[in-house]
Amino acid sequence: KIEERLEFLPQTGKEEACICFPYLEDGVMKHEFRDAAKHFKMVKGAELIPLEHEHKGKEKCYITEGEIDALSLIAAGLEEVVSVPNGAGGANLQWLDRFVESHFDDKTEIILAMDTDKRGVELRDDWCAAWAGPLQGGGLGEGCKDANEYLLKYDLPRLRQQVEQAAEIPLEGVFCPMDE
Repeated sequence: KIEERLEFLPQTGKEEACICFPYLEDGVMKHEFRDAAKHFKMVKGAELIPLEHEHKGKEKCYITEGEIDALSLIAAGLEEVVSVPNGAGGANLQWLDRFVESHFDDKTEIILAMDTDKRGVELRDDWCAAWAGPLQGGGLGEGCKDANEYLLKYDLPRLRQQVEQAAEIPLEGVFCPMDE
C-alpha cells in the first residue's frame, strides 16, 4: 500500500512528489510522507504508531529505525518487520507503552536493526533500557550506516545474512541462569 503522491511539505513550501507510507491501525489509514530530499511530514494530529509488516503471531521481530530500512529487510526476505514511528526523532519511546502487549509481548526474539549513527545508537540503547526481554542487534559494519545503505552497497542475500547473524545485546542488570 505504499504509493507516490503529491503533498505540500512545509520544509519546501510547495507540493513535492513523495513516497506515502501507510500506517494502518484498526482499519484507519494514517500516512507519513517523504520526498527525495528526505523531508518528512506526518498527517496532522496523527498519533505515533509503528509501521508493521507480517510480524503478528510470529516468534521473531526485526525493528528498524525507518521505513526504507524496513523495506530493505522485507526485500531480503525478513518479513517480520516493524519500523519505529518518527525514526530516531529524539529517541522518544513513549509510543511503545501502548504497543508492548499487542506487538512485542509474544516475541521470543527481537532483532534491532537501527542505524549506526549517533541517533541510531541512542535509540538502540533506549530500547535496551526499556525492554526486559532478549534483544539482538548491532551495526552492519563495513562502512554502512543502515540496512538500506548496506543493501545498495552489497546485495539482498548478504543483507539478510548480516541481520540474521546479529549478536545478542547484553542487558545491564538482567541475568539468566546460564550467566554464571
